[in-house]
Amino acid sequence: MYLERVDPVLKIIHAPTVQRDIMGFIRDKSHLGPTRHILFFALYYTSVITISEEECGEELQHSKGEALKRFRDELERSLERSDLLNTSDIAILQAFVLYIVCGRCDKQGPDTKRLTEVAVKIAFQNELHRDGLELDISPFEVEIRRRLWWQICILDVRTAEDNGSDPLILSTSFTTRFPSNVNDASLHPDMSEMPQATLGRTEMSFTLARFEGSNFARRIVFSEKFCQENSHEILTASEKCVAINGFREQIEQQHLSDLDKSIPLDFITAASIRLILVKLKLTYEKGKQWLWLFQTYLEWDALSYLFINLSLVPVGDDVNLAWSAASDIYEYWKNRSDMFLDRRWGNIEELRFQALHARNLVQREPSVFVATPVDACDSDHLDLIALGSPGQRVPATQSEVTSPMLQGGITQSLEVPSAGTGCQWSAGIFERYFEVLDSEHDLRNSWL
Repeated sequence: MYLERVDPVLKIIHAPTVQRDIMGFIRDKSHLGPTRHILFFALYYTSVITISEEECGEELQHSKGEALKRFRDELERSLERSDLLNTSDIAILQAFVLYIVCGRCDKQGPDTKRLTEVAVKIAFQNELHRDGLELDISPFEVEIRRRLWWQICILDVRTAEDNGSDPLILSTSFTTRFPSNVNDASLHPDMSEMPQATLGRTEMSFTLARFEGSNFARRIVFSEKFCQENSHEILTASEKCVAINGFREQIEQQHLSDLDKSIPLDFITAASIRLILVKLKLTYEKGKQWLWLFQTYLEWDALSYLFINLSLVPVGDDVNLAWSAASDIYEYWKNRSDMFLDRRWGNIEELRFQALHARNLVQREPSVFVATPVDACDSDHLDLIALGSPGQRVPATQSEVTSPMLQGGITQSLEVPSAGTGCQWSAGIFERYFEVLDSEHDLRNSWL
């Protein structure tokens, strides 16, 4: 299960080496060191996270909750016994990062924010922030450390997004390069030279695309203070527009041009680039076995923008499609028992209330709403939407504020943001922007 469902989308271990260790344990169960014990239970735990309740019953003869608890409890106990905070064992840190990353999909899982801080601290203690070529270590270790470091960087970015904060890791604080674009078969613990990177599709394509997308987002979506601390240029809306275009072209050339959309993992690789930028949950049947990784990517910003637009023009033939999408997404996430614990859910509820109020109002008094075209990012009120400030009320009628309209249907609200606007480039704006790009370049038909 791990090789089929986790490893293709979360390259952190060297599968052939770990597989050899597992086969050795199967042949002789009397010898299993504490490090491998920890790593094995991390594999068990993450594998169970990816399967359904029905599959768990068939394969393990336990409910998914029971299986997760069994493996989670043993993994946690083993990590506690390992003197984790002082460990220099990369395998233990691999297990710990797997536990945090995949535990995001477990309702009873770890405190991601606190443990991400721990993982970052341990990574710096072990000099993972320095590229292995600067250290006296083997080529194999160089590659494994690079994989581990960048998984921690992604975890840092995701945790910051979840908590409305900036990442802990500064770009100026590390020199670690991206891992080489090679298959696991090109790596061996006894290798004496660095592997020759491959041009085109490899087992690392998906992971490298995620690394690069997350690294790009560090320069775009966080605060000006974070940009200053990282020596990143503070970009205007139009400059961000140019940067996004450039990044997209780069990724298309480096990682997507050789992919085959009929291959499920290739399809997910391409789609995930947009997922990183727009934070939209994937729902494609042909990639469902890897979607567990994205179950925590709630489209807060996109759903917020959808409700704000529905507050402004809540009725119309084309607007019905927007209402259907917003309602489906809202109902799906509302049924998650832990959703109400997230601080952003209250903002979604408020925006939805305003949209419903506006729809009821316009049904009674159609003349209240006048659809006049304005710049898609012209309103300062949009600044409140992405992560929303609790207590901020979204205007319900056109008479209260001049804001983006859905003139002639939904498409008009997806204008590419123009220069000189005060628009905050949240993931919601990325989505509006890429919708336009897709329609112009037919990318939607190609990949999504």
